[in-house]
Amino acid sequence: MFEKALIRGAGVDGAVDIGLVAETLLFYRSTHLLLDMASLSALSDQLGPDGLLLLLRRPEVTASYCPQIPTVLTNTEKGLAQHDFGEMFWHGKSAKTDAHDQIALSITRSGELKISTKTVTQIVDLLKIHRLPQDVGSVANSSRADCEDPHFVNMAARAVLENLRPTFAIPANMRFSVMRLGGAFAIETNLDFAAINRLSNVNEISAAYILAHIVNARADTYFAADYMGELVTSPANSALIRLKHFDFIRRRAKSEDQHDVFENVVLNDARTVREVVNSKERSITEFFRLLDEGTKFRSWMHSQNPDAQLVREYYDQVSKETWIGRLPGKSLRFAFFTGAGMLADLFAPTGLGTAAGLGIGAADSLLLDKLLKGWRPSHFIEGPLKHFVD
Repeated sequence: MFEKALIRGAGVDGAVDIGLVAETLLFYRSTHLLLDMASLSALSDQLGPDGLLLLLRRPEVTASYCPQIPTVLTNTEKGLAQHDFGEMFWHGKSAKTDAHDQIALSITRSGELKISTKTVTQIVDLLKIHRLPQDVGSVANSSRADCEDPHFVNMAARAVLENLRPTFAIPANMRFSVMRLGGAFAIETNLDFAAINRLSNVNEISAAYILAHIVNARADTYFAADYMGELVTSPANSALIRLKHFDFIRRRAKSEDQHDVFENVVLNDARTVREVVNSKERSITEFFRLLDEGTKFRSWMHSQNPDAQLVREYYDQVSKETWIGRLPGKSLRFAFFTGAGMLADLFAPTGLGTAAGLGIGAADSLLLDKLLKGWRPSHFIEGPLKHFVD
């Protein structure tokens, strides 16, 4: 359960979400970050170069850098918007060093920030370069093939609107279809984008914006297959992937449901790790301390059967009583601590061991409960995690 996650761009909907990264690290055994020029720069801004180094050095984290960004190319020179899928990339001094130069520019904001060469080099060394394929199976070519399916294109547009403009009344006879124009294509639609965008000024929706979701959903499936990880992506992209490649998102959807139910039932009204990290009430360094304190909890969680219900397993484990826990409390404490003291007297017969044992017994019954009843997942939930989000 919660084995490996893949986060592309360190967030969803084109924005870095460090709280999402933190919450994913807490639940998954390992998390792979796939960064590009924009997300690496934003991540460095949020965490600072030292915080970024701490993140990339975590044992739960692996990271790659993709120098290409899948995109939609739009040409309006002839009065009709013509679209095609392609990539944005930046050329460095040579083909061999372009990605490394890109990473350095992202971290330093093209030289605006004064960051030591040593720090930049350390970050570069922690990022493996992952280039998109340029053959027939490229993300752009696969997206073009997706658009050959008129039912998928129409349903994709509907899915984007349902997720990003849920209050918009989508016409029953909605049309959103592709018309081939040689090497490019145009969009024929009856959607009123002006009316759609009056509902919100966030992420202006257009035909090109919907196409961008198609190419990004295709890129998500490519990387998910390549890294064999559960894809942490936006609800809109998830909806598009379900239309074409349900298997890529099924495991993640199940994990997401387990996570949401666990937070709602076990944590109840407590705020989430994602919320307190994004609000900057807790720093990334504080979160890493929490992550270290949660080692036993995470090991317990990852040992659960993938088909089990996490909440049920949690409460079964919390309510499980050991044989030692069924013994009478006061006599047990007396026997344990005086017994330990008497054992000490066998090796150093002064009588002080027994006296010390009685003193300890009077002082720390909570420690005894932990020692005799064993660790429970609730020790982490009710202790470090609740303290972190309070």
